[in-house]
Amino acid sequence: MYTILTLLLLVVALWILVAGWRDITNNTIAAAYLCGRYWTALEQGWQWWWPWPFGRHEEYSRKPIPISDTVKVNTKESDGDKPGGSNKVTLDYSFTFQPDFNLLGTYRRWDVETIVADLKAEIRSQLSILGGKHSYADFIKSHRAIETIIDCLLRLDVLPHYDPKSFGLTGVDVVPPDKRIAFYDEHHHEINLRLKSEVDRPGRISRFEEKYGIDIGGFHLDPAAFSPELTAALELERGTKQKLAAVDAVTSKIDEVTKKLPKLPIQEAADLVQATLGVPTKIIKVRSGGAVDVWLTPDAEKV
Repeated sequence: MYTILTLLLLVVALWILVAGWRDITNNTIAAAYLCGRYWTALEQGWQWWWPWPFGRHEEYSRKPIPISDTVKVNTKESDGDKPGGSNKVTLDYSFTFQPDFNLLGTYRRWDVETIVADLKAEIRSQLSILGGKHSYADFIKSHRAIETIIDCLLRLDVLPHYDPKSFGLTGVDVVPPDKRIAFYDEHHHEINLRLKSEVDRPGRISRFEEKYGIDIGGFHLDPAAFSPELTAALELERGTKQKLAAVDAVTSKIDEVTKKLPKLPIQEAADLVQATLGVPTKIIKVRSGGAVDVWLTPDAEKV
């Protein structure tokens, strides 16, 4: 009787041992269940787990899942602290995520569509907060800092703007939204090192990675283009600044000449500077009383 029972048990044990081997598909991981409850995660390749009816497994692809979106962000135009009109900046971004082997028990509870929708909503919210604190032009020019802010949000356990003291900033516990872009610009190198070392710290994950059981890849933000109207306005502003700089240079030189040669009439000093700098004719005139007026006239002929 005992011999038969022993043989039967040996046969069952041998069947369990043989039937439990399963081949997990390449580039996937599997959630292993025992008696209907999630138990552990299995890597790709041949793995042993309890056979039916005690155990089963469910595979999940490890292929990165891409997320991309286009967001229109409202920005403010301001004169000092007085809000003015607002413009929208169109931003395109992309990144990927995949299930985290160590958090597969969490990942299996979510569907991909929900994860994608929630991450997009969070990014849209953060971009709106930043955009509302900056002008149209400044926001577009701050591409690198904005990209880094969102990248940190998705991948780091401690966000830099919540830990300013580690960057040498004292007297403040949290960097406010209106100063975050400047903060990330100033400390770009140190923050970038934290992002690069993120892959070497598997236990330190962002709140989104922990919530959804995922590993998020690097965030990429396409540079936003200026509108044709703003491009023309910036070119005009740049030209004006160049002209003003030229005016300052001329007046400064005239001042130097008159100090070195105090007996030299100011008109002659202006003519001397004009000849030395190769300034267009008819731009330096001396009014009665010795005051100097400087005009920049691009159409004037060279001396």
